[in-house]
Amino acid sequence: MAPPRAKTTAGSKELRGVDLTVTDPIERVNQFLAFARSGEYDGFDHDLLATHLHLKDASTKGTVTFHFKVPAAYCNRMGNLHGGAAALIFDICTTCALVPISKPGYWQFAGVSAGLSVTYLRPAPLGNEVEVFCEVVNAGKRLATLRGEIRANGKVLMIAEHMKASIDPPLEPESKL
Repeated sequence: MAPPRAKTTAGSKELRGVDLTVTDPIERVNQFLAFARSGEYDGFDHDLLATHLHLKDASTKGTVTFHFKVPAAYCNRMGNLHGGAAALIFDICTTCALVPISKPGYWQFAGVSAGLSVTYLRPAPLGNEVEVFCEVVNAGKRLATLRGEIRANGKVLMIAEHMKASIDPPLEPESKL
């Protein structure tokens, strides 16, 4: 018989949105990531978020830049960033580009992935310092298109296109009383 699993918050039904009282884009993205980086969260991406991805910049135009040093845990047998790990990094980082533009009823809960396409142009070897730049290409009421690049030494290593669907509940209409 397998031992019981430790209590996890990864599958929690609690919806954690963006704290819209935070106006500075960098602070807002850091606040959005704070729970996933905390000891309360034990999802499979916890180590990546808590240890390896570092926010460098964010803007109200819907851009974010992260810094990342490729660790062995995310490499394939050839000593390069694994394609699945790159997709995970793009999933997280492109989603963060939505955070600075969110408002009540508009990407406040950062949506769910509808599609993620990654093109691998060059390897990112173990120990390399890379930059992950992501931007909102378009964000409508229900769908968003996001774009990301992993770069090193002035060269684009990988690019991603991420489609997201909004999960924001409808706003309550204001009372006319």
